[in-house]
Amino acid sequence: MSETLTPGHQIIQNMLTAIKTRDLAGILNTYEESDDLYVFLEGPRWSSRTYTNVSAGWTAWYGADLEIYDHDWVEGPAEITVGNISSLQGIINLHTKSPAQEKILKFRGTWVFRLGADGQWRIMHEHVSAPLENPYGTGDWKKA
Repeated sequence: MSETLTPGHQIIQNMLTAIKTRDLAGILNTYEESDDLYVFLEGPRWSSRTYTNVSAGWTAWYGADLEIYDHDWVEGPAEITVGNISSLQGIINLHTKSPAQEKILKFRGTWVFRLGADGQWRIMHEHVSAPLENPYGTGDWKKA
């Protein structure tokens, strides 16, 4: 028996499935078509703003022959919903291939969703990041 997913978790699951099956329209359908859309992506760029730019970025991603073929949650995800805004956050591994390499990208992911007038939740903010290796030069300040 499969578990019932929260709305945000279902959206991200839908997005990851669309990425794996190379369904560009399915990916773009998870985003809010808005000038408010703001995405901090995995790089090398820092961000994309507006639906038009995010759409262009995903289109170019496919043209670059990149692939995400699997994923697994390392921690979470956890979802918080208040009114018509919801967020999903967790640590995830993406199993990736490119012409240059095959590797697992581990990152923190946070997605913020807004419930639209059509009754659908869509991504209005996406933030993908990884910890800096040693930002202060002192190692981890929280000792075990």
